[in-house]
Amino acid sequence: MLTIKVMRGLLGLWLILIPGTLRAQAHAPDYVRMGTQAFHNKQYDMAISYYNSAIDENVDYWQAYQALGTVYYYKKNYKEAERNFEKALELNPDSAPLRKFVNALRAYLRMPALPAPAPTPTPNFSMPQAVNP
Repeated sequence: MLTIKVMRGLLGLWLILIPGTLRAQAHAPDYVRMGTQAFHNKQYDMAISYYNSAIDENVDYWQAYQALGTVYYYKKNYKEAERNFEKALELNPDSAPLRKFVNALRAYLRMPALPAPAPTPTPNFSMPQAVNP
């Protein structure tokens, strides 16, 4: 039976050995929350800084790209907004509302619409057919 002291030591060792990226990724949602707070206070440059920090922590955090696109949209920097929304859509391709918004923005910018997403294959759960010899 492990004692509490040994378990604490193992936990401390485990925390030290966790790769930095795994620990850092836990901060991305916090940065997005802080960015959203700044956005709601109309501190757009601060919001951009927080959202970029979230992306620095986790480059696959689509919510940060979407939020960053929103700030740029509000700042009327539509090209930068479109770029970030498109990155969010690349990471989260099943978001129909985001795809619709990106295509509307692209139309405003006189850019071609994004291609339709590839259909998701439907699994075939039917029973195999008997083969007649």
